[in-house]
Amino acid sequence: MQDQNMAIVAARLKTFEDSFVEMKGDMRKMAEAVTKLAVVEERQASGAQAQERAFKAIAELKEDLRTIDTRISALELAGVNSKRTSAWIDKWVLAVLAAGAIFFAAKVGFK
Repeated sequence: MQDQNMAIVAARLKTFEDSFVEMKGDMRKMAEAVTKLAVVEERQASGAQAQERAFKAIAELKEDLRTIDTRISALELAGVNSKRTSAWIDKWVLAVLAAGAIFFAAKVGFK
């Protein structure tokens, strides 16, 4: 009877040992999965930071483009005004030259 009890205890210990070995293997797999999950989470955090930096850079570029657009508009307006002024100056210079030529012709004797 004692041998039979010992056999039962040995069988139960063997079952317990097998279960323990199986649990150790499962725990290793869980540890690997948690490690992989941590790596994925770190990559996602890094990606989110990179995305935030990209959005910030885009916002800065948009602000720069607005500034450039404002400056171009001012230069275009100044160019239009400059063309008008240049046209008036050309007309005045031509008028002064014509008046000078008429005056010179009158002094020289051309009539």
